[in-house]
Amino acid sequence: MLIGALLATLTLTPAQQSTETPSPTLSRWEHVGGDDKGQFSIDPQTMSWQGRRVRVFVRLQLTSDGQNEPIIGVMRYVYDCNAKTARVEQIDVFDMDGNLQHSTPTEPGDMQDEPIAAGTPNEAVTARVCR
Repeated sequence: MLIGALLATLTLTPAQQSTETPSPTLSRWEHVGGDDKGQFSIDPQTMSWQGRRVRVFVRLQLTSDGQNEPIIGVMRYVYDCNAKTARVEQIDVFDMDGNLQHSTPTEPGDMQDEPIAAGTPNEAVTARVCR
């Protein structure tokens, strides 16, 4: 879900950009996990709770696959700690210098809570934010 949501934004225009997203180059990002494809972190300063649901920005740094340049995605997610679901609300794509390339909010009618699969970045993020 994280990588698919990020890659789907690569066709968006600058007119769709948002100013709400924290810069991917800030030192406050907290590393949560990763592998040879990329690293993911959360911005603890953006965590807000509503009952057992937490809204937080997640940064995904994708390494180059030889065909594409490395990129950074910053996504606003809502995690339901009881239901173990995630919903993406916004996706912003940056180059490695932190320059915004593309941005889009998810339309309210398109927002869906999706089950969090085992072994995924969302599982690791949920474990961190739902403590």
